[in-house]
Amino acid sequence: MGETADIGRRVQQLRIEAGAPLDDVAGALGLTAEKLTAIERGALDIGDAELTTFADLVGVSELALLEPDSLLGRLAVAPRVGDATVSAREAHRRLIALAEIHHVLHDGGHEAQPAVASVPDGDDGRWLDRANQLAEWAGQRLGDLTSGPSEADRFASLATAIEYQFGVDVMVESLGEDGPLGMSLTDPEFPFILINADVIRPRAMFTLAHELGHVLAADGSEIKIDEDLRGNNDEERLANAFAAALLMPERGINSLIEEHGRDAKCLAMMILSFGVSFESLIYRLHNLQVINAAGRDALKNAGLHGLLRALGDTEESAMLLAARERPPRKPPHHLTTRCISGIWDGTISAAPLAGLLDVETDELVEKLSKAWETAGAITEDYSTPKDSPDVVRRAYDADPVAA
Repeated sequence: MGETADIGRRVQQLRIEAGAPLDDVAGALGLTAEKLTAIERGALDIGDAELTTFADLVGVSELALLEPDSLLGRLAVAPRVGDATVSAREAHRRLIALAEIHHVLHDGGHEAQPAVASVPDGDDGRWLDRANQLAEWAGQRLGDLTSGPSEADRFASLATAIEYQFGVDVMVESLGEDGPLGMSLTDPEFPFILINADVIRPRAMFTLAHELGHVLAADGSEIKIDEDLRGNNDEERLANAFAAALLMPERGINSLIEEHGRDAKCLAMMILSFGVSFESLIYRLHNLQVINAAGRDALKNAGLHGLLRALGDTEESAMLLAARERPPRKPPHHLTTRCISGIWDGTISAAPLAGLLDVETDELVEKLSKAWETAGAITEDYSTPKDSPDVVRRAYDADPVAA
């Protein structure tokens, strides 16, 4: 009776959070309103089929009902119909599915190991000061984000640095041209960033930094789905200001202006150096008061096409056009590694990993089986007598990265 009552209260809580009328939910479950009321009171068990349907209806995992104290239990219900687009609700389901993979691995002893606990506190309530504080702190750990020879390298380098420095997985996959720009799980147990591969790389770059801002700010909302990057509340303003300060540091802007002056080439060099869009750059220049509002609006009206006309047939023009390609698909490093470990010891099947890698499950199983069969056993003591200098020197002739 106790478990029945607990699940019933949880059903009622999630139904109310989802803003779903009791009669509508009862109809979707094939129940009368009286039976659903009895379930919510704990007087009647909910069936397995009804539990599955209800979880899908409100956009949570079934485990959120059975284990309310888990990560899955802490995640919010899906955005209400009418308050969000179909793509946003689908994106929410995708994040829930990723969190379910984490949950199973977590219970099997394959822990996530995020490194975001050392983020400096900021309790003064001023979002811009907090954004700049976080950007300065994150920038010191991520290193120079302008050092890559191409914009593609800079995007990949930022994603890799986020995973390495903060233990936060970054995944890039197709969410559709009309889908969200990006989304994130910000819970410290399993922070995760997902970027839409169907947007141009400068937007993906800024979105990646924006989502990192959400994760580091830890503002209490476990799921963020960004269909656009409008600053319509302080959480979004902070994430935008963080991304701008991280990707376009003031000292870097001043250095390029000193080197190139204030002409079209300088604007192009800033865009290429920072990996951002023309619009992101001019708003950052205005925020730093390098240009005033009139100058910002004049540049905005000219747009990227105006910049390309000013540059003419130059190398910078070609590079700016090339930079508008889309980012490549990328699986999440840490979750992928945890899945592989979980497969070997039977914690999970190969299907979740196949989904992360975008391959057929049967194909992946075959490859893993061959890898297991051909892997040589490693003994506890694999030391041997030293080779002669000639043998050691000849070893340099081998290909050290051959598959």
